[in-house]
Amino acid sequence: MIGRGGEQVQGDQVNRSVNGQFSGSPDRPITPSNGAPGLLKSNTQPALLLSAASGWVWRCTWDDSYILFRYAQNFANGLGIVFNPGQRVEGYTSFLWVLVLGATSRIGWHPALASKVWGIVLNLLALLACYILCRMLATDRVPMYGLALLLTASNTYFIISSTAGLETPLFTALLCWGLVACLKAEYAVDGNSQQRWQVGASVLFALLAMTRPDGLLTYFLLWLYNARRLRSRPMGLALFTLPFVLIYAPYYLWRWHYYGFLFANTFYAKGGGTLSRPGPSPTSGG
Repeated sequence: MIGRGGEQVQGDQVNRSVNGQFSGSPDRPITPSNGAPGLLKSNTQPALLLSAASGWVWRCTWDDSYILFRYAQNFANGLGIVFNPGQRVEGYTSFLWVLVLGATSRIGWHPALASKVWGIVLNLLALLACYILCRMLATDRVPMYGLALLLTASNTYFIISSTAGLETPLFTALLCWGLVACLKAEYAVDGNSQQRWQVGASVLFALLAMTRPDGLLTYFLLWLYNARRLRSRPMGLALFTLPFVLIYAPYYLWRWHYYGFLFANTFYAKGGGTLSRPGPSPTSGG
């Protein structure tokens, strides 16, 4: 059987188990006969802990999030993704989060409320991804995924991020599920499954980069890893590359045209950068 990096591995290396419940093939679905009760049991306590703690800090909304709320409301009202109508200034770095809040505002939810509901849901999804990652990586001698979930769910910053209003929960969920997809592709035992997970991972990391610019660095490092791992399988690397490019490149070209600068206004305001392109002023309405 082909293992990571293309080397031959023995069946018992692939079909390992954790507490007799987990078959090491990540493509094996979680069903009542092979892990659903364990999944529910392992996730219930961390989920309840996170939900209760998020309710305790419900009124915690960080001031920076109100910038995003303003952009989202203007977008929902048809005024464009702007802070002030008629002024195209990219005063945010979390495009996908603004879209999510703007879309929710269209159905009547205030962005502050929407950000808290989405934040809790997304952090719960991140916990589920964390559980899957732990089960995929654990061995018989390291059955620690329950503790890992509890430590994650009880982390102060993780709890506060649920209701703070910023894009952190979306970024965290996309990152965790992107890593799940990468490992699924790496452990896949057939070519079709491997290709599907590579495409899925590429899409998730494109969305990650659209949520926050540092997602680009994460994707780049994983791309270098895959370029080495898949050097004998160029199709695999192409499937990890092309979806990202096809999603992220049009977005970046659009925002460059819309705002007129290579980077968000925060880069120039905080970093003193000078990289830009000739075009409309960031304070003009053009």
